[in-house]
Amino acid sequence: MKHANRTMLLMGIPAILLLLAGILLLWGGGAMLDSAEAMARQATDTGGQTPGDVEGYAMLAGLAGAGMGGLAGLAAQLFGMLLILYGGGVLLFSGIARLILDPGRNRLPAYRVLMGIACVIALLPVPELLKTFGRALWEGTIQPLPLAAAAAVCVIVFFSGRNTYTDRIFS
Repeated sequence: MKHANRTMLLMGIPAILLLLAGILLLWGGGAMLDSAEAMARQATDTGGQTPGDVEGYAMLAGLAGAGMGGLAGLAAQLFGMLLILYGGGVLLFSGIARLILDPGRNRLPAYRVLMGIACVIALLPVPELLKTFGRALWEGTIQPLPLAAAAAVCVIVFFSGRNTYTDRIFS
C-alpha cells in the first residue's frame, strides 16, 4: 500500500496546486471584471453636464480601457476554470481510486481503471505544450517552460503508471 499512497501524493499534490491556481485565477478575474465595471461607470459619469468633444473622446478612451480590462478578466476566469477542471479531474479520479483500493478485496482492476483515467487526464496538455515549444523553436526563440512542464507531467504519469500497473502496488 506504500506505493499506492506515493502514487496518490504524486498525482494529488500537483493537482491540488493547479486547482488552487485555478481558484485564484477565477477570483482574480472576477476582481478584474469588477474594476472594469467601475472604470466604465467612471468613464460615463458626466456629473449631469453635457460632455463636449474632448470629454466625449476621453469617455470613449475610458470605455475602451474598461472593455480591454473586462476581456482580460474574462480570459483569466476562463483559464482559471480550465485549471479547475484539469486539476479537479486528476484529483477526483486519483482520490476515488485510492479510496477504493483495499488489499483484502478484489478492487485492483477498478483502481487501475480509475488511475488510468487520471493519467489520461494528466496527459491532456502535453501535446499542446510540445507544440508550443516546437513553434517557438521554429520562430527562433527558446522557451524551456513548456518543454519542462510536459516533461514533468510525463515523469509523474510514468511513475504513477509504474506504481499502478505493476506488482509493486501492494508492497
